[in-house]
Amino acid sequence: MSGGLYSLATIIKRLEAATSRLEDIADSQHSAAGRKQSADGSTGLPASPSVAAPPPPPPPPPPPPAPAAPTVVEDPKSVTVFDEVVIYGKVKPFVELTKTFASPTVVEIVGLVEKQFQDLRGFIHLSASCQKPDQKTLESLLTPLQAGIEVISRAKEANRKERDWFTHITFLSEAGPHVGWIVSPKPAPYINDIKESVAYYGNKVMQEFKTKDPKHVDWVKAFIAILDEAKKYATEYHTTGLTWNPKGITVEAYKSAETAASSGPSPPPPPPPPAPSAVPKPSSGGGAAAVFADLNRGEEVTKGLRKVDKSEMTHKNPALRGSSVVPASGSAAAAKKPIKPTKPQALAGKKPPKFALEGNKWLIEYQENESSLFVDNVELNQSVNIFGCKNSTVVIKGKVNAVTLTNSQNTSVLIESVVSAISVTRAPSFTIQITGSAPMIQLDTTDSGQIYLSKDSLGAEITTAKCSAINVSLPVEGEEDGVFEEQAVPEMLRTVVKDGKLVTGVIEHAEDISPMYENFIGGFNVPPALPPKDPLYQPGYRIEQPKKEASNPAGYYEQHMSRHSTSASISTQSGRTTITSSQLTHLSAIQRSQALRVARMEPHLQFMVGPLLRYDTVDEHGIWHGAAMIVTADSGSIYEPQPTLTYEWDPDRNICHQAAQRARSFDLGPHPADPHSTVLPTYPASPGIYGNGDGMPFGRNYSKEVVPGQEIYVHGGAGGTFTFWRFLIQIPLGEHEMSITYSINSGQQLEFFVPGRRQNMRWAAHSCNGFSAGVNPDDFCAPGFKSGYDPVWIDLLSKHAETPFHALVGGGDQLYCDSLMREPELQEWITMSKPEDKRRFQLTEDMASAVDRFYFNHYCQSFRRGAFARANCSIPMMNMCDDHGEPSLCEIEDLLTLDLFWITDLIDGFGSYPDDLQRSPMFQAIGERGYFYFLLFQCFINPAKDGLIEKEHVSKSIIIGDDGPYVKTRSHSFLGYLGPEVYMLLLDCRGERRKDQVCSPAQYKKVFDRLSELPPTVEHIIVQLGIPIAYPRMVFLETALASKFNPLLAIARAPSLGLSGLVNKFNAEAELLDDLNDHWTARTHKVRISKERNWFIEQLQLFANRQHIRVTYLSGDVHCAAVGILKTLKAKGKPEIAPSEDHRYMLNIVTSAIVNTPPPNAVIAMVSSLATKVHKTMHHIDTDETMMPIFRTDPNGQSRKQKYIMARRNWCKVVWDQQTRELVFDLRIEREKGVGETVGYSVRAPPPAWERERQ
Repeated sequence: MSGGLYSLATIIKRLEAATSRLEDIADSQHSAAGRKQSADGSTGLPASPSVAAPPPPPPPPPPPPAPAAPTVVEDPKSVTVFDEVVIYGKVKPFVELTKTFASPTVVEIVGLVEKQFQDLRGFIHLSASCQKPDQKTLESLLTPLQAGIEVISRAKEANRKERDWFTHITFLSEAGPHVGWIVSPKPAPYINDIKESVAYYGNKVMQEFKTKDPKHVDWVKAFIAILDEAKKYATEYHTTGLTWNPKGITVEAYKSAETAASSGPSPPPPPPPPAPSAVPKPSSGGGAAAVFADLNRGEEVTKGLRKVDKSEMTHKNPALRGSSVVPASGSAAAAKKPIKPTKPQALAGKKPPKFALEGNKWLIEYQENESSLFVDNVELNQSVNIFGCKNSTVVIKGKVNAVTLTNSQNTSVLIESVVSAISVTRAPSFTIQITGSAPMIQLDTTDSGQIYLSKDSLGAEITTAKCSAINVSLPVEGEEDGVFEEQAVPEMLRTVVKDGKLVTGVIEHAEDISPMYENFIGGFNVPPALPPKDPLYQPGYRIEQPKKEASNPAGYYEQHMSRHSTSASISTQSGRTTITSSQLTHLSAIQRSQALRVARMEPHLQFMVGPLLRYDTVDEHGIWHGAAMIVTADSGSIYEPQPTLTYEWDPDRNICHQAAQRARSFDLGPHPADPHSTVLPTYPASPGIYGNGDGMPFGRNYSKEVVPGQEIYVHGGAGGTFTFWRFLIQIPLGEHEMSITYSINSGQQLEFFVPGRRQNMRWAAHSCNGFSAGVNPDDFCAPGFKSGYDPVWIDLLSKHAETPFHALVGGGDQLYCDSLMREPELQEWITMSKPEDKRRFQLTEDMASAVDRFYFNHYCQSFRRGAFARANCSIPMMNMCDDHGEPSLCEIEDLLTLDLFWITDLIDGFGSYPDDLQRSPMFQAIGERGYFYFLLFQCFINPAKDGLIEKEHVSKSIIIGDDGPYVKTRSHSFLGYLGPEVYMLLLDCRGERRKDQVCSPAQYKKVFDRLSELPPTVEHIIVQLGIPIAYPRMVFLETALASKFNPLLAIARAPSLGLSGLVNKFNAEAELLDDLNDHWTARTHKVRISKERNWFIEQLQLFANRQHIRVTYLSGDVHCAAVGILKTLKAKGKPEIAPSEDHRYMLNIVTSAIVNTPPPNAVIAMVSSLATKVHKTMHHIDTDETMMPIFRTDPNGQSRKQKYIMARRNWCKVVWDQQTRELVFDLRIEREKGVGETVGYSVRAPPPAWERERQ
């Protein structure tokens, strides 16, 4: 209502001004006409001829020119809006409220605040009317505003004795600088900072008077409302700073006009006396009567008005709002031309970084890749505003009023204490740690965040809006500082109507996976489609040769296609013809439907996941041993007769490998085992994969085997029962490489490759096949991909399409199980605050079922997804166990101060935690079931069915160790054949793991006994270890980080370490330090068990020298690529031994991760700086350690400083060089994030050339 009355008063005032001006114009015209008549001597009457006119009197002196009528200028819209919404809408009511209850001193200071707003209004009016002045003039114009701030500040100091009202006075004093937004490039954030700076004293007033007198509370809220309204006003009219009028007058002219207006016009001189006989002619157009006569004309009054063009409308042209005059339009054509918007100067180009204290605000803006931004010597009334930063770390020492993090990425903030609140807005991948106290944390439009609370900040209120993937780590009661348990902030809410009100609650999430629809295989739920687009996997098709009929004679397809084929030839084998999709378009509709008919199994099986392939070894008779496995839903499957796998091969057919042209489209199309896929099999080396040109379907040695499925396990759950079927495959190797085609129940045919009898395998290695909690997979997904999981796998599959791999080595973390901790049945145990209660908590049947349900569902979901599913059904896997693939207890570890690691797909760091914790019922259940499902899904082994006797075991490569202290089954290592000259040892570093032990002496003895039995032709042995054994030391951090300490806490304690860059997203980006206590170089390993790592290396050196075999280590875990070196220590005065002649020369190839995010730059910088550090721990056995600088250039060709570590996603291609007898490790580094292309960095393991040790 007040706004409407004010608008009415403004209209009346404008009408009065218009009326006054019209009257002045009319009077001026009348006076001018009178003066003209006097000058001409005319009275308007005819002259009398008989009477002589007396001589006219001398004319009076001309009067001075009358001053011009004052021009009434309408206030600019920015001023009128300020008046309405701020002055009259908020300030006036605030002043009136103050007068009703406050002391005279407070009323007086509020009057000063009101004057501030009036002065501010005047400055806004000046800016809207004037061009921007020079800096000196601007400073002089700001003097009154500055003086107003100082007056309020002095009033605060002069009234300190007003104890009952001093908090109110301080509240107003803190708000004094609010007018400073007119000189800020970001007025709205500036006002928000002022709001936060006054919040502390405002909260004190409200807390004190909440029950005493509500007027005090309303008073605080009323002033906060003023600032909120001012912020909205500044956002709309002064977004990037105070708006000046580029077409306005100068400030000097404005001041002169203001002075003239204040003094008023001088009175006009008296008019000359009229001639006695002069009768003035009445004016026809002047006076108020004429004005009102025009107003009474009604609609006709608008006939003379011109239509305003859109380019002249201020509400559609923000640039015009700062001007009080609308520019005249030109021609009609020009008026219709749209105005090209210009980018504000404040948004143009890259902003310079800023780190400064302005008033009581710390401004940290546009900082990139800064790992050590320290804010020291802070005061209680200061706030910290972080804006537009990227990949940076800010450490705030001391207690501040407020902290704001806005429009920043991958930014970490360490805060001691906050008085009012911490605000995070549009800051993805942030990390906040509070070591002191904070009452409130506000999150808005933010994803992937990590918050660490101290014991003093557990009372903090966390509010979220439009947020996802937010995790909060809470300190564990009774444990030392730095031990946290992580909990997720709920994202899904359920709202229902109850008793007429909306009731909102959290939806607990339990990962569950339903059986596939009938006739659905492979887990890729896609609509029916034409042949897939991707030429990497679908270069050719096979169609069933039709029966010989009169309407379709023999050779029809060959003849018909030969007329239309322009590229690939038509090859025939086994009654099938290879044909491209373009050739299919020349067939009839019936022929196309027959060729592309949906795959069907007979009898039908309803797949949950699979088929999966596993490679075991090649025995002494040249027989290739492996297996396939499927998981089926019993409710939708027919098991009469028992499921079978049919596989076939032809040793007489040569395979031609052709480099595939990389397609620009990365659409995977249907999975080969998908019923929506056609019956036309796909082969990476086709067309002409079998073609020997003789037209015969098979050679004389063609073989076909049908093997029944072995039921190795049945999983039961709420969704029914599900059966694990294992199909053992045995293939005698031929002289040449062979393609093996296989199908289940005569359904869709798939394919894999085996080497020739004298051929060393081509194989690929990978690790860390998943994203950590909090990472957004879409950040790693370039256009053309559906998921961030796929790009690097696509690259691996493209290399497989060119030259097929014979094995796929999983070095750990084949999946991440962080979400286990979100299962509903586990929440009672998870939410326990005391660690001792967690340790004593007894496992319930529901909780045990929930753990099994999670592992089963998560494995099915992960192993049938995207490009990885393409790989595991076409390249036989060799997987080892580490700590993430087990029940990735990476969250459990947060709950209990652990950290589990997953090469076995267990839990991060499993086995490396305190004994009492490892033996707790819940922890053991998670570890045991995780290890069980690792063996089941990744090794196709069920210990209860397959037993623990090596000679009778279904796996020929297995080495069974001792019972583990925590996993109630024996360790499972593997020694597999990779060729006549190459073997691989996959060492189980989890089954027997303790905090002071990696492997038991019994397992080491069994391993070395088996190694001693290797054939004499073997020249290379690869030792697969989940964790690098030759890698830069970080032992100096162990004391500070003990177990899984938060890197930010270490920074706070020891800033001189320069580790602020480690504040990645904690468990959201690379957890490079999460597993320090889990590494081979950990203090517990080097001291407590006689330096187990060093002993293991020494034993392998003795083995290498004795057996004349080159040893190479292969590792993952650390989310980057690197190459470590162990070699003979150079003696003084002697040349260094050549690598090929040095039996101690061992490479440690580190390839990690194929999916997960790399470490932040600060981590890589630190690790690289440690890469050249001299380690003397093995000098006593003449062994030196170093790193190989193979990364001298980036994938784009630019030189780089950090030559030892490459922080990009990667995998490793391994081939045997027949001529040099070297084993070539080609580290494939992602060229750009998410593009699906890699660049190779090769390193060679030389053959053993030292003199054999005499027996």
